[in-house]
Amino acid sequence: MRPNAKGRALAGAVTLKEHLHGFPRAHQELMKAEAENMQHELQKAQAECDLADQEVKSCDEEYKSLQQGSHAATSRYSMLKEWLEPVLLVNQTQIQAEASASMLPDPGLQGAMEAVSTMAQKTLEKYEGEISGERTIACVSEVLDRARAARTRQNEAHVALKEAQKNVDHINSRLELETQRVVVEKMLHGAISMLDLNRPG
Repeated sequence: MRPNAKGRALAGAVTLKEHLHGFPRAHQELMKAEAENMQHELQKAQAECDLADQEVKSCDEEYKSLQQGSHAATSRYSMLKEWLEPVLLVNQTQIQAEASASMLPDPGLQGAMEAVSTMAQKTLEKYEGEISGERTIACVSEVLDRARAARTRQNEAHVALKEAQKNVDHINSRLELETQRVVVEKMLHGAISMLDLNRPG
């Protein structure tokens, strides 16, 4: 290389090295620690997402279970009503017939029939209450409220996860650039040393 070309190369290398030194220089170890911390935050955000997803799934399953229970109760009520209503009708007809046939109906028979009617009526009322009672409505309402709250937390957790991932990607890019800068600076330092050694007197 001619002396003037060597001089220009040396001047250019020194200028570039000084320019690199002029960049804000975060210590690599600190950047690595920051990257590890952000990775930890990402893992926490992922855990929060998993927890929120599981909570939403649990609420959905509980709601489905309540729906199935309600359908089953409605089915039981319909079957009982279909079976007991004729019994109630027959008993009432028999009681009225006994009363009209004689001034002194059989008290034992009448009492037994009334007992059967009462039991049948109470059974129907019990299952009717099961499908339309306040407790069932309150349970469904409470599960729906929890499901809405869980979905809100789920959305927030996924937003936080995306933000954490973005932070991790950003710090990793910065760390990669810093690593490349150090490599380039070392190469320039070697080039300057060689040019210095080869420079005439």
